[in-house]
Amino acid sequence: VNTLLDNKVDKVSGKGLSENDFTTALKNTYDAKPSKSAVLCLVGEYLPNTTLTGTTAETSLGYVLIPANTYGAGKTAWVDSLLLRASGTSTIVARMRISTSATPTIASATLLATNNIPNTNQYAPFVRTNIHVDSSTSTKLYSATTSAVQDSANAITVTDLNIDWTVDQYIHVSAQLITSGDSITLHKLRIFL
Repeated sequence: VNTLLDNKVDKVSGKGLSENDFTTALKNTYDAKPSKSAVLCLVGEYLPNTTLTGTTAETSLGYVLIPANTYGAGKTAWVDSLLLRASGTSTIVARMRISTSATPTIASATLLATNNIPNTNQYAPFVRTNIHVDSSTSTKLYSATTSAVQDSANAITVTDLNIDWTVDQYIHVSAQLITSGDSITLHKLRIFL
């Protein structure tokens, strides 16, 4: 009985059995961060390793669903994808598009970005960090049709898009091959809030 009493855990008022407590040092570090809301939250991801070959039509390599009302006024969408141009003789054009359909006529979906990939055996990060939601139906896109590397440039064109965030939206990464023997692979597609 004495051994059991020596090893018992005293109940702390207001605490549950599985309560997690910050250490003082960890809490102070957390509180010192400039903005706790700046942490990116994953909305969805697609990790398919989908390869396109044998066609010259613009074709979706994959998409991520953004459920209705995920984004509201003041929020910014962040799209992160990675392509690999494995083979081919001509520049491959990759595009990032948004649509209300998982299977749209891809060329009619709203264009968010274009990335020309000229070299074989080249990984091409394809990122948009500045899709700013003004309201549920008004979105500002910074540098809509230039290469992804222009996403964070200082002086860039602002494009107004009529994206309705109150309905499901789908972000697609598509590619257009110049010859049917070219190939490109989508390795990842992630959407953050």
